[in-house]
Amino acid sequence: MNKQKQTVSSFYDKWDDVHAIDQAGKGKSIDAATSALGRRNATTVGITPSQYRLSSAVSIVRNDETVYAATVIKTDAATGRGYYLDGNNKQELRRAELLFQKNNFDSLLRHLCFNGAPLGNAFVEIAKQPDSSYELYVLETTEMEIIDQDGYGIPTQYKQSNASGDIYFSPDEVVHFRFDRFTTSLWGEIPLKPIDQLVGIKMKLKSHLWRMFNHNVFRQKINFPKGTTEEDINRSLAEYRQTIKDPDKPYVWFGDGVEHDVLMGFDDGPRFLELLTAIDLRILTLLQVPPIMAGIPDNSGRASGEQQTYKAFNTHIRSFQKYIEDTINHDLLPKLGFKSVKFYFNPIDDKSTKDVLEMAVQLKAMGAKPDKLRDWLEEQGLNLPTDFFNEDFFEAPTKMDKNAVTNKAGAPSRQGKNAGEGSRRVGTGSEGTTRDNQLVTQAIEEDDDLEAAFDRLTKGKIVDPKLNKRARELLAQGVSP
Repeated sequence: MNKQKQTVSSFYDKWDDVHAIDQAGKGKSIDAATSALGRRNATTVGITPSQYRLSSAVSIVRNDETVYAATVIKTDAATGRGYYLDGNNKQELRRAELLFQKNNFDSLLRHLCFNGAPLGNAFVEIAKQPDSSYELYVLETTEMEIIDQDGYGIPTQYKQSNASGDIYFSPDEVVHFRFDRFTTSLWGEIPLKPIDQLVGIKMKLKSHLWRMFNHNVFRQKINFPKGTTEEDINRSLAEYRQTIKDPDKPYVWFGDGVEHDVLMGFDDGPRFLELLTAIDLRILTLLQVPPIMAGIPDNSGRASGEQQTYKAFNTHIRSFQKYIEDTINHDLLPKLGFKSVKFYFNPIDDKSTKDVLEMAVQLKAMGAKPDKLRDWLEEQGLNLPTDFFNEDFFEAPTKMDKNAVTNKAGAPSRQGKNAGEGSRRVGTGSEGTTRDNQLVTQAIEEDDDLEAAFDRLTKGKIVDPKLNKRARELLAQGVSP
């Protein structure tokens, strides 16, 4: 009987395994294909991806000032404005906020981005504690290996290899952030791989310049012609030593035909610097960082520089953030047990916030549904209290809203004036009046009928008693427009 149960159980276990594989898809990942060919770059055998050593990427970030600066700039842009959590279940939302605070998620998020920007991959460990709470840690990317035993592109294990030994993690214990995928490999592409050679050229060039200065190849060279007496040589060298101590002392040489020159000038210096700058520009292009943000000015001027920064860089950073949001919302938060909580970055800058608000007005004018408009504002990173807007903001479009779509609603100060009207109230400082008088006079001047102007003032257009009193005084004096 027991044997029969074991057979039946084994049958259903195998059925479940086959059924799960069938649901996962029939196609094999590129890692499985390369592993079958005996190549040593498949994740199934724990080799770093794309035949590229991640330790080399770490060396590039640490040793190249442009790569390091670009990594800092991208990390600052992605994390500098912070994030927020949102959800309908207030109790669950509060638990998520406490968990993030306990794990100092701001610091963890920055660490994650600093790995993801240059390496294209980052790993976060979910460590469940005995009290059923969770702790989060960023794992060392250079030591991680992904194991896909079946070759269907679904990790079955994660492995960390270091000097202390191998550590294995289940898929539920690790969240893998892979930012760009070109093939079906479980690893994301590494942005620094195409930069490797460029940085290598820079290092050689900088090393050459360092040797030139370190060995002082710019030192003086003195040619004494054949037949120069020893006395003239000694006197010339003594004078030379004096000139080193006193830079203002002129060189004086003794003997016929003595020539003085430098071993090497730095005439090639500007070309060396131009080559370094050209390489830096290529590096920044590959890392999607505008040169002006990295401190390399161009000739495009301020306006185009701002346009380049806002349109190109902010779009790139928002895409970078969007992937992090999606991974946290669809992988990290569910593994932590949160079903309704969502993670969002705040807008990249104030200009982005202004654009979102202007677009919200236009969406409302086009008839967007109130609940959909609220959801859209949250998705754009506009973290506002639920009662921030009056309910009528989400009501049917008003005339002002419709004007917003056609851009007809302009500030009064920008509206055009009739012929000759623009200069009617322009005067010199000596002709100026107090602010009260100016307001009253302006109100009267705008109307041809004094009685109508007075009536307009007293009926609430300008309700300050002092202004009404002044209006009566002007009328009593017979002031006309």
